[in-house]
Amino acid sequence: MPEKDLYKPMMEYLRTYCKPRGWKVWRNNTGRRGYVKFGKDGSPDFEMLTKPFACYYGIEVKTPEQLKKPNQGLSEKQIEWRDDVTDIGAGHFIVASLEMLKLVVEMEIQAQVDDLQELYRDTMSESNVLAIGCLYRWPEFQ
Repeated sequence: MPEKDLYKPMMEYLRTYCKPRGWKVWRNNTGRRGYVKFGKDGSPDFEMLTKPFACYYGIEVKTPEQLKKPNQGLSEKQIEWRDDVTDIGAGHFIVASLEMLKLVVEMEIQAQVDDLQELYRDTMSESNVLAIGCLYRWPEFQ
């Protein structure tokens, strides 16, 4: 199945899962139409911000065949993007199916959000939630 055929069912799932939690998710298009360039080269196919800590996650879609290639089929610009966001503590995942996406969101991302809420449950308030951010994911705090 071509990569582009995965986008619609994945977006439907992400909206269904994220909206009730107050998380933001969007499809990130990049490319060129005529002389107009849009999007940031190397950025992932989907981007997500979770509540209450506004943690960023990038989700790149690849086919199973692409995952078998060197660097899991990522271009140089995609590798650069992944390295930049993970260096500051953000999450980046590569998925090749709707089932893989569900595992990443429900097992990995949800677990990280739950861990943060538990870690900071006594200090959470409107005024300090954003200040806490995703510090526990930064390499210096691990």
